[in-house]
Amino acid sequence: MLQWRVRAMLRAKQGEKHMPVGLFRSEDGWAQVDYGTGATIPIPRSRYEAKGYKPNFDKLPSEAEYRAAEEKKDAPRH
Repeated sequence: MLQWRVRAMLRAKQGEKHMPVGLFRSEDGWAQVDYGTGATIPIPRSRYEAKGYKPNFDKLPSEAEYRAAEEKKDAPRH
């Protein structure tokens, strides 16, 4: 899930052009996309698929799954 984002960040650090990366999908058919500019933008599924963004729309986590993973990642470790 977050592997695409990590790879994109590594490419950006190495000077390669950032490929937009899908973060999560909504129940009403939108995908939240990270364009590497510090902001994310929701786009409809049709545009997401037409642009060929990764991961595939059906493999994107739901927003709830994404938020839970982010919270877990940011939680302090004991």
